[in-house]
Amino acid sequence: MRGLSYGVAWWVCLTPLLGACASTLETEARMFRHFTEGREIHNAAVFGQLDRARAAAARLAEEGAVPGVSPGPALTSFYRAVDAVRRTDDPSELPARSAALADRCGSCHEARDAGPLYGFGRVREGEGVKGHMVVHAWASDRLWESIVARSEEGWADGAMALSGAPIEADEFIPMVPDRDTAFRLSSLTHELATSSVAAEGWEERTELLARLSGTCLQCHVLAGVR
Repeated sequence: MRGLSYGVAWWVCLTPLLGACASTLETEARMFRHFTEGREIHNAAVFGQLDRARAAAARLAEEGAVPGVSPGPALTSFYRAVDAVRRTDDPSELPARSAALADRCGSCHEARDAGPLYGFGRVREGEGVKGHMVVHAWASDRLWESIVARSEEGWADGAMALSGAPIEADEFIPMVPDRDTAFRLSSLTHELATSSVAAEGWEERTELLARLSGTCLQCHVLAGVR
């Protein structure tokens, strides 16, 4: 009997700890799903893939309450941003709505002094327009992740990678209808890269991410890349 009582006593002591661990793991699992669906929306936005973005937003909207996260203004704003993606029927609106959703994630993390920690890795460099596009895709992902995580270091890495891989007008010419469009896209890309390095504050950075994603979308549409 003493042995049984001893075991029961340990179980009683461990029960709150096990419950807390289970709750934490469940919260982390839900946050990881938020990250996965948010990135799905971000990736869909730069290609104008409306159905893909709306499907990811619908999955987020259907999840309901997040275990271990009490309701509040930040969480309400997050679900409003999710709904804005889910309800749009214009692919050109996706870059801005995706960036706004990332900012709502970051705002919620900031308000709760929590959020993901990323290992950003190193950018793969390459030659020519394809190599530059690989760098731009890497940089775009880092900027998005940084807004979500409120990571100054991540933003700096993404911005520096973007500014270090300019796409000249001549590289755009085979992909777009005319030279004027090529020069416009090249100039805009340079401007956004320079601005991203100097940007301060998450509101300005969110706006820059929206503009950058919108420029990616324009180029992909013109080049027939879906």
